[in-house]
Amino acid sequence: MDRRARKTYGGLLGLQGAVTFSDAVMPLALPWIAYDLSRSLPLMAVLYVVESLVPLVLGIGITPWVSRVGPIRALSASQWGRALMLTGVLALSFSGWRALLWVWLFASAGVIGLSSVMGEASLRAAIPVGGIASTTYVGGLERVGALVRLTALPIAGVALVAFGARGILLLLLMLAMASGAYASVLPAAHTEHAMPARAVRATAGLRRLWQLGPIRSLALQAMVGNFGNTLVMSTLLFYLRASLHLSAAGVSLTFAAIALGRFLGTFTVMPLLRRWRRGTLYPLFLTGGLVGLLLLQIRQPWAPAVGEAIVGLCDTAWVVMSTGLRLQLIPEGERTQVLTASRLLSNAIVPVAGIVVAACGPLAGIPVLFLAAAAAKAAEVLVASGTDIRRIDAGYCCAAGSA
Repeated sequence: MDRRARKTYGGLLGLQGAVTFSDAVMPLALPWIAYDLSRSLPLMAVLYVVESLVPLVLGIGITPWVSRVGPIRALSASQWGRALMLTGVLALSFSGWRALLWVWLFASAGVIGLSSVMGEASLRAAIPVGGIASTTYVGGLERVGALVRLTALPIAGVALVAFGARGILLLLLMLAMASGAYASVLPAAHTEHAMPARAVRATAGLRRLWQLGPIRSLALQAMVGNFGNTLVMSTLLFYLRASLHLSAAGVSLTFAAIALGRFLGTFTVMPLLRRWRRGTLYPLFLTGGLVGLLLLQIRQPWAPAVGEAIVGLCDTAWVVMSTGLRLQLIPEGERTQVLTASRLLSNAIVPVAGIVVAACGPLAGIPVLFLAAAAAKAAEVLVASGTDIRRIDAGYCCAAGSA
């Protein structure tokens, strides 16, 4: 890695920290305001529907633009869009216009969801290395992200107690503005797309993704997994506050335990890749996530923390391994559009999960939703065991020896 690439990667690590902090705290900030406004599980679930539906509607359309401007500028634009929406939420929360605040909350959820998709795809597409070595650098990004998540929620919990949800929103606003400004001056060390935007079809990323069997399998796994994850995460805050009656500190500690699991997950991949094939590790990590989801059936304050920490560990290991494989298989000039398309495809069923929560949650109960999430994780295991991903590294003793 040359000097320019090292500078770019160092900048990506910083941006990963900032973006991850915002993404980690946002599910505590906007839903908290929604809970105080309505005390309604269906309305809170609708926020998750909007957050995933807007990227699906707009994401394909902006793929040519993202491919043309490159991941760094796309990341900067996403952060400025987030800052704009947070400014509106803060202003309206002081105005007393409850109906308009609800409308802006929904709009903010959509824009912030699009920002998260663009940010995640851009950060990974901008990694200035390829091959099996890319897994190491992806692991570095995920480790920074997991460490930030570990500290973000305790910080958010203190801010929530001391300053309320508005204090958290102000912190996120300043962070989004700083991230947008910094990304705008970060040098790009990747290969820009050679074609102008008009020559890149909106569906080019999806078509290329579908041609690559292992990448297609990963997207399908993520789609099923995100369905189950939405069933859990869109109800978790409500469950902790309304069913387990946890305080703000208790809620923050639960999310901090999840962040700890994710942090530990970043250390598990490379040692295992030296001993196992990735085709074997995928079902193994997913089975671990299934065990964690089943623990949510225990109605005790510790169960969500322990269960979701296990899920976080296994899911993070899956992400590190999968992103490294994507960067290994996708040509560098096609990274941004294919990774964006993969993220959109994996989120395609998330709105359905949000609708299920809004419509069935009050009738079936949250434990049933948690059980459905476990069933989705089991289906994810079947996808990993019966598609092209199972044959990755076939003929080799381990992944690290397959390069």
